[in-house]
Amino acid sequence: MCILTCKMRMNRIRATNFVLTFLTCQLIEYFKIIWISSGISGAHTWEGFLVSCRYFQLNMRIFIRIWVPLVAYGIIIYLLYTYFSYEKALMIKQPLRFSWINYSSGIAIRKKNIRSGISKSITATNTYNEKDLLDSININCQDIITNKPDPTIEIRYKSWRYNFDEWENKLINSEDRCSTIKVLFRFDTEPRSIEEAKYPLAYGLVVYKDIIQLLFMISSIYAPQNEYCIAVSGSSNELFKILMADFEKCFKNVHVLNRPPISWGSFEIINSTYACLDYLAKLSTPWKYYQYLSGFDAPLKTNYEMVQIFKAMKGAWNVEIKNFQPERLNGDIRNTTPPLNIYKSSLSSLVPRSAANMIVNSPMTRQLFEYLSHSYIPDEAFWATLAANRKTFPIPGSNIDGVEFVANIQKVSKKLQESSKTKAKCPMKTYVTISYYISRYQDWYSGCHGKYVSGSCVFGFKDAFQLLSAPHLVAHKFYSDFEPAGYFCILKVSHFHNMTYYTQYGD
Repeated sequence: MCILTCKMRMNRIRATNFVLTFLTCQLIEYFKIIWISSGISGAHTWEGFLVSCRYFQLNMRIFIRIWVPLVAYGIIIYLLYTYFSYEKALMIKQPLRFSWINYSSGIAIRKKNIRSGISKSITATNTYNEKDLLDSININCQDIITNKPDPTIEIRYKSWRYNFDEWENKLINSEDRCSTIKVLFRFDTEPRSIEEAKYPLAYGLVVYKDIIQLLFMISSIYAPQNEYCIAVSGSSNELFKILMADFEKCFKNVHVLNRPPISWGSFEIINSTYACLDYLAKLSTPWKYYQYLSGFDAPLKTNYEMVQIFKAMKGAWNVEIKNFQPERLNGDIRNTTPPLNIYKSSLSSLVPRSAANMIVNSPMTRQLFEYLSHSYIPDEAFWATLAANRKTFPIPGSNIDGVEFVANIQKVSKKLQESSKTKAKCPMKTYVTISYYISRYQDWYSGCHGKYVSGSCVFGFKDAFQLLSAPHLVAHKFYSDFEPAGYFCILKVSHFHNMTYYTQYGD
């Protein structure tokens, strides 16, 4: 950058010297003309002087009519050259301008207001106006997040792919991976506001692959006052483990735990999730809420918005609660009495600090772990069971009786189906519980625009429009090799909202 600036300054100096030299030469020529004409007409006589003056006036008319416009044009060309040389050097395109945000019924409905101005220059300093790898992705997000009905857009972005491997290889081959990570991704070095600084959050993640997608996701919700625990599956390849270990060294508030191999539906998912919760609960950082994230999530809210939501929750849990299917229990465990009434939920939950402290210190948690270790997909029974037993396990932030709660939800579901005169595929679909469960948006066979894997939607680019108007904090799930344009546009919207909505720390 310094070399580039020096070159531009040298070009400006050379151009300035040229203009000054040209004007000086012209003045010298005119004085020579006066002297010569004076000598020709009588060697400094009065008549000779008058002749020279007339000759000079003639040349002045020529100068004014011809040379002045030429000099003016030269100055204009010089200024344009300087401006466009600078713009070309930084490769900056003009950003789109939009209106921003409306709040209706408590739901943030984001309008198309992302920065599509792109810079290919990446600096190592972390300022709020810098450009990073996300900015270098040239996508017309305005068309995507407005759900514009244009067949050419659909054809373009259904087939559009991003080369994650290229940047992973650059990270692998980098001599200083910390510097590379901080240059390519946006990790703030100070809180964006005083309010956020006083309200730190905690995140727990379970990951096993796709380091670049993971860095995109973490950087979009990263704040230096927060704490991040990342459980890495033992089934990950060695290179991924090395990169995660290096990532931990870059930030004091990032903690990486190497865990046993993790597979879908296995007990190790909840075991590793709990390991992170236990680690975070023992930190001295006074974080207020814990949230679980997957490496395939996309944040739908900024850190500031999340802080506002958590404050409004006033220490309450946010967990999905459904009936647990007994067939998920294995063998003889079906004939034993569980330590608590078992309920089903999503793995994603919003847990207040007081509840987290109780969970990691309660013997009941270990008993529940032992019982769920004999079940299928135990991670979907952990949070709801802890939160929905107010009589036998009164935990801070939850005053829920699971039996009453599920019965009320089923009544609401039935009324919704009758009022809409539709026959739902599943009486407990996500849209029924949307009024109370905001931790994570996940689609189960209810008509997304992407594809379904294990019953859950992998969102495509056409889903971005709906997701950005959802009240949820994150959306699950996105694959790096499937229609990633929607994923990047969601991140760009979050970043633009960051840049325009926040006040800097200390303001």
